[in-house]
Parts: sequence; C-alpha cells; structure tokens
Amino acid sequence: MSVTRLSGTRGATGPTGITGPTGPTGVGATGATGPTGSAGATGATGPTGLTGSTGATGPTGSGGGFTQSYLGYNTAGGTTENIAAGSGKFIFKKVTVASDGLLSAIGMYVKGSAANIQGMFPLLLEDAAGSPGKMIAHNLPGQSGGISIFNCQLSTVARWVEVPLSVWLPAGDYWLGMGVWNNITVHKDGSGSDQTKAPGDSSWFDSYTSSMTTTTDKYSMRGLLLS
Repeated sequence: MSVTRLSGTRGATGPTGITGPTGPTGVGATGATGPTGSAGATGATGPTGLTGSTGATGPTGSGGGFTQSYLGYNTAGGTTENIAAGSGKFIFKKVTVASDGLLSAIGMYVKGSAANIQGMFPLLLEDAAGSPGKMIAHNLPGQSGGISIFNCQLSTVARWVEVPLSVWLPAGDYWLGMGVWNNITVHKDGSGSDQTKAPGDSSWFDSYTSSMTTTTDKYSMRGLLLS
C-alpha cells in the first residue's frame, strides 16, 4: 500500500536569544612568602703548606776592579840626604798589609844631580819578629864586568819616582826596600825607625840583615797596593 507524503510549509525562524553579561574575573589571594633558609656552616681552613727551601746563591759576577792605597810614608819629607857619587845604600821601612793585595811598585821622593846616572832598585823583605828578614821579591840591576847597570838620570827637580815590583801579598807585616845609588838625594823626616844598609855594591845578600843600622829617620818611601 502506498502512502502519499504531504508537503507542509516550514515555520518562520524564531528570534536570536540575548547574550547574558560576562561574569567578573576571579582574583585569587597571593600565597604567603616562605621563610629564608639559614646559611650553611663555613668549612674548616686547611693546614698551611710547608715553605720550600731557599735556593743556593749564584756566583758573584766578575768586574769591580781594584782599589789603590799606599803603604809606608806617603809624604814628601822636609829634610834631604844626598847619596854621594860612587856610593849607595839600601833603605828599609816596615809596613803592615791589612788585607791581601798586589804590591805593584815601590817609590821614593827623590831628586838627581843631572850630572850622574842614578840607580833605584826596589826589593821586599819578610818580617822576622819585627826585624827585616829574608828577601822575597826584588827588581835589582844586572851587572856588567862587576859594575852595576844604573837605570835613570834625574834632574834636580824633586818628585815621586815609582819602580815596578809586582808581587801578591797576603795580609801581614813586611819591609819595603829601595836601593839608591850614585849622587841621588832622598827626602825624609824625623821621628822614625827605618833601617839602612850600605854595602860595597848594589847586590843584596840575606846575611846583610844581621848588620843593619836602625835610624831615627822616616824616609819618604811608599808602596802602591792594589786590593
């Protein structure tokens, strides 16, 4: 059996409903701040380390040079003594070397005659309980036919004349010596105790020390010491 479907007319669309108002925004309360945590305890200080040993001192650098000083009587004396032509003498002065050094020369304050060739010959003696002892250095002249070879001709102008004598001296006492020959004038002062020897020629023998003459003179004689 068939059914016939009837077509009806659609009703009109109803009006749009009114939108309701927006509800208020909810505000939550802020939570309380938690308490601050306490600081942790400071750790114990560790023990101090051991001090290392001091390194060895390095060697002293080279250089520095020498200091020059004078031994003896470094003064031009006010009195003179002439050593006659054809004669001579050795003059000795005791000195003390305070510290090791190089004796580079021995000098005397002298003048010549301008007429003769003079001789000046340095030597050094050891000290023997306060008296001149054995010779330990010299710059004595050679001889030709038994005659000493003199070495200078000085004018009549007085001056210091140094003669080389290079020897290293440990600290101690010594006797500076100078042989002066043939019309040469030496300077000196008094209040001294220098010793002399006047042999027949310019040779020196250790045995001469047993017959030295002790004077009251202080001859103008000096040693140049480098230390």
